[in-house]
Amino acid sequence: MIDTTLITGLKNLDRKTVVGFWDSVLGQRKRGEVVVVDYGSSSENLEWERDLFQGENVKFIEVTRDTDTWREGRVYNVGIRHASSAYVVVVTADTILSDNFITECDAALKEKQKAMILCLRTNVADGVEVGYAPRCFFGNCIGASLEWFTKVRGYDEVYHGWGRVDEDLVYRALVDGLEWVWMENRVKILHSIHAPRTDDYQGNDGYYHEQESRLSAGTIVRNLNGWGEL
Repeated sequence: MIDTTLITGLKNLDRKTVVGFWDSVLGQRKRGEVVVVDYGSSSENLEWERDLFQGENVKFIEVTRDTDTWREGRVYNVGIRHASSAYVVVVTADTILSDNFITECDAALKEKQKAMILCLRTNVADGVEVGYAPRCFFGNCIGASLEWFTKVRGYDEVYHGWGRVDEDLVYRALVDGLEWVWMENRVKILHSIHAPRTDDYQGNDGYYHEQESRLSAGTIVRNLNGWGEL
């Protein structure tokens, strides 16, 4: 039995990319619950998203409050707060998953008592695989127990745009004794190369380095005033 919830989030992502991702989800050998979080997309996008994200064990959640600035951590936390499985795997919606992805992630999380699974993405340009992204890119796939995500109150929602929020999370896991389990020998996750969406990675650097000092002191909990709220 699959006891892992797959979570993704999106905002005004193009239909071709999203359909490619969703087809790979529907093509899984086995799957459990899936939670898709839309973060303030246009009415045009929402119209086809509502038709697309239907089916058994599929939850489609629309966030409409305070969505002008993309906050990846809040997006995924909303999904985590709506998950009902023992484990959670977060993926980005601009990927295509191998058909054994959920099965293998579920198995890996059950194999070790304190594990965080991570995936190397295979970059694709014009339909051609151009090699793995380096292991410093964590964000395309992160999984752990729902209990652990709840304990640390999820991703840090202060981060904006793209960048650093995944690093913040995985290093908190390491400090808390979770073992990083890389999945490239068991699954494949394809990612289409695209231009950087924003310069927010640089904008997040200062806050990230502030948190490093907290982390060195063993502080792993974030979002003390609430997390994953609609």
